[in-house]
Parts: sequence; C-alpha cells; structure tokens
Amino acid sequence: MHNRLFAKICMVLIFFGISVIQAAADGEIVFLDGNVTVTRNGKEYDASSLYIGFEVGNYDFIQTGSNGRAELLLRTPQGQEVSVTVSNDSSFYIELSKLKSGKDVTSLEIVTGSLAVKVDTLASNAEVQARTRTTVMGVRGTKFKVDTTPNEDLLVTCEEGKVSCTDEDGKVLYSEPGQVVEKIPDESFKTANVNVNELEEYKKRWKKQRLEVFKANALRATRFFAKIFLESYQNIVDTYTELLQKKEIFDKWIQEDKQGKIGSKIEIMREKKQVIGLLFRLKRNLFRFERAFFRLMELEHYYKQGHGRGEIKPGLTAGQFFEEFGAKKKDIIAMIAKLKYLFKLFAKRNDGHFPVDMIDSSF
Repeated sequence: MHNRLFAKICMVLIFFGISVIQAAADGEIVFLDGNVTVTRNGKEYDASSLYIGFEVGNYDFIQTGSNGRAELLLRTPQGQEVSVTVSNDSSFYIELSKLKSGKDVTSLEIVTGSLAVKVDTLASNAEVQARTRTTVMGVRGTKFKVDTTPNEDLLVTCEEGKVSCTDEDGKVLYSEPGQVVEKIPDESFKTANVNVNELEEYKKRWKKQRLEVFKANALRATRFFAKIFLESYQNIVDTYTELLQKKEIFDKWIQEDKQGKIGSKIEIMREKKQVIGLLFRLKRNLFRFERAFFRLMELEHYYKQGHGRGEIKPGLTAGQFFEEFGAKKKDIIAMIAKLKYLFKLFAKRNDGHFPVDMIDSSF
C-alpha cells in the first residue's frame, strides 16, 4: 500500500518537472571496533557518531586507525551483496561507475592498508573491482584479500573463486586457492604457489618481511611519493580554485541535496555543461595525488619514529618536507572531501555515476 502511494506521489512530482532522488542506501556498517571514521558529503563522522546500520554509499571514504576495524555490507546497483572487512590502519572509498560496455562497476578504491572482500555471484551487467594505484583486481563470485604496505607492495590472496589482477602495463595474473599474486613496485609482478592451509601464516610472514624492507628504505619511498605530491599539488589546487568560481551551481546542488531533489532536465544539462570539464580534470588527477597524499601521511608516522631521514631532493630534507606537508594536511583533507561530494552530486545528475566511460580504462 505504502509503495503504491509513494509511486503515485513520484508520478505527480515528475509530471510537474521535479525529479525524486531514491533514498535507498548502497550499504551499511555491520561491525565496528575502535577508531573508525566515515567522510561523507564533506563531513567526517568519527567513532562516536557511527553505529551498526550506519548507511554508506557512493564516494564515502572509510578510514580506520591503529586500533580500528570495520565490516560493511554493500549492494551493487543490481542488488548483489559485497561484504568488506576493513583492517586497522586502512582506508578506501566506494565508487559506482559505468563503462561503455554498459556494465555497472562497484569499485573499492584502496588508498592504504588491507581489505578482505566477499562477493556474491554477480549479474552479467555488473562488475566489482578493488583498485590500488598500480593494480586492478576484477572479481566475480569470490572471497579474497588485498594487503598493501606503506611502500605500495601488494599481496592478493584468494580463498574461493578467482581474482584477475591487472597491473599498469596491462599484464594479467590470477589469484586463486593455492596461488597468490604479489607486486613489488619497480621489481616484480608474479604469482606464487601457497598451500591453502598455510595461507594465513604466509600473509603474516609476507607483511612482516615487506615492512622490514620498507623501513630499511623508507627514504626512497618518501622521495617517490613526495615527488608525485609536489608535481601534482599546485595543479590540483589551481583547478579546484577555478572550480569554486562555479559556486552558485554547487550551492544550488547542495541545497537540492538537503531537500532530496534535483532540478529539471534543462537545468541539469546547462549546469553539467559548465562544470564537467573541470570536474573530469580534477577526478583524473586526484587518483594519483590522493593516494600519494595518504601514503605520505603513513610515511610521516614512520618518519617520526626515525625512519626515512635524509634529503628528498637537493635543498629539501625529509624534515622540511614533512613540516610543510603537515601545515597543508588539514586543508587538503577538506578539499578532497569537498571534491568527493561534488563528484557525488554530479553523479546524481548523471544516472548515478560519473562519466568514466569517456576513458573506459582501469587506470
């Protein structure tokens, strides 16, 4: 009865040119422990504000502290369930998109740390991905885990099904029970045979070993991510400043979002045309910048413990870099959060996704 009444109300609103935004969540938190935050629509919700059943969705950023852990239950646009366990010291965001093939893609954008994922069998027009800066994991009806280190080493282990792992050169390897995939930046992208019964012990040894290697070469990692940060920062800020000149459009979208509606088709077409170029440029550049930024936050923690001392480049020490980096952190976090909200508002006016089909590429 209520569903029929809601449908009739929607028909009346559409007749008068008002679009209704569906309120259904893309998922929710099903377990919480320790320090966990969710950033949504430019606002951060800390552990005191979160609860079992807290809704999560497109462009939400989930982050755990050293004692934090969370489990999420997500749903694809077709209704299949994706279970995500977020380890401590980890962060990722959810992104829904659509490719030229017509497939809806639910992407888990891993920024730092480790995620364990279980995916139900998917519909033919649905896809679930887990992505790091260097590798895309394509999954279908499987249970697997992605572990990363501050140096961006990657280990993909699979308990059920099969996971395709594609690196930035287009090379494809498969993780499945009895076989893991390992990527060491600038060194190797390979598989290794591991007995299923020994998988947990193998993962512990791998993480311990790679962390020891990282600590011995922490300055190298800092130089690498600092280079990406320094090369990208000003371009990101300049484009973001240019985008804010369209403030009247975004203020209107934010107000509409609070009211649970969007404008007419003519309004949407006019507004999208004015901002799509800048948003697209920012989204493409943000992929590398954001990952470098959060890796540097990890590296700053290790620097304070005595790892990674020395020169970043001639005339700039790691200490000087992190001092400048620390002064910018708060503003950068706020900028990234605002951009994710703007991407989300655009997606709501574009069939629920950002138009990545213009690239149709994993990277």
